[in-house]
Amino acid sequence: MERQLVEFVDGIKSNKQVNSFDEAATKQAIVLRVLFLLGWDIFNVDEVNPNLGNESQQADYALSIKNTRKVLIKVVKPKETLDKHQEKVFEYASKKGVELAILTNGVIWWFYLSSNKGNALQNRFVVLDFSKQKTNDIEEQLTAFLKRDEVSKGAALKRAADILKNILQQAARKAIPEAWSKILSEPHDMLIKLIGETAEKMSGVPAEKNAIVNFLSEYLKQPQKTEAPAPQPEEKAASRMEKAVFIPEKEVQKSYDGQSITSFSLKGKICKVKSWEELLVKLCEVLRTEHHQDIDSLQWHSVGKKYYFNANSNELRFPAGIAGTDLFVETYLNPNEAVRVALSILSEFGFAGSDLKIS
Repeated sequence: MERQLVEFVDGIKSNKQVNSFDEAATKQAIVLRVLFLLGWDIFNVDEVNPNLGNESQQADYALSIKNTRKVLIKVVKPKETLDKHQEKVFEYASKKGVELAILTNGVIWWFYLSSNKGNALQNRFVVLDFSKQKTNDIEEQLTAFLKRDEVSKGAALKRAADILKNILQQAARKAIPEAWSKILSEPHDMLIKLIGETAEKMSGVPAEKNAIVNFLSEYLKQPQKTEAPAPQPEEKAASRMEKAVFIPEKEVQKSYDGQSITSFSLKGKICKVKSWEELLVKLCEVLRTEHHQDIDSLQWHSVGKKYYFNANSNELRFPAGIAGTDLFVETYLNPNEAVRVALSILSEFGFAGSDLKIS
């Protein structure tokens, strides 16, 4: 089935008639075919039920396991945008207690964890685009979240929850500095009370509220100190000299913590960088300009279930733009993570790990 699904997705990519499909044709030619290839019995209405009556405005198919609805699917025609439908689909699935919801126009597929609180956008965990993404990536995601066996044993739901948790945690971490600044600039009475009580215990004299507020205001204006790196053991002079580090393919077990990066080379093309934060930015620029790679496709590339590239900078904690593209990359990474993502990118574009050397 895996090979058949890959071949089917490739066929959709090359089929110029798809954009002329109406809703009925989209259901028959694309959606039902995908469900069949993923192991669903499309001829069994107890498993794939299209007869939802008045519910059809919110959903077109209910996928059930042992008479329990597991997935709701809403289908629109390929030329129709999905935005205006997503809240209705998500709210309906949530109301009915269905764990997963899908909105698709046959070419674009949006997946939602409908058992979560919040709105549709906050609970959308996967976006697939048959026209832009690589076929193998699409097959992998469809299999992970819509294959009957994966849905039946709960693996699809668990993966969805893990991915969404990671997305939401990234958003929360990104908001922490702003939240801290807001607390300092508009201090809550509890914070003032806590500081006042602690100061009184230390000095024996109550601190006035105005003094605490003024302190917090001045503190906010000061540049915040970063923790100095732990001192390294004394090394021989020769070993402290800058040297090229060879990174074998599929190996990022060596720790790069505490080391500085000054440059990297890809197939002999040397690029200087000032920090680890620049590694992915510059690597992508080299791949785009020197090797003519489609960097925009990386927004669908995950490393260990994490997505480091996005066309929306608000989805990343510390985004950096990649020159010549509309794409941003996450730069809040430790050295080991930066190297791991770099090697994954190279593998995605057919390079060997040995093509990358770091100084």
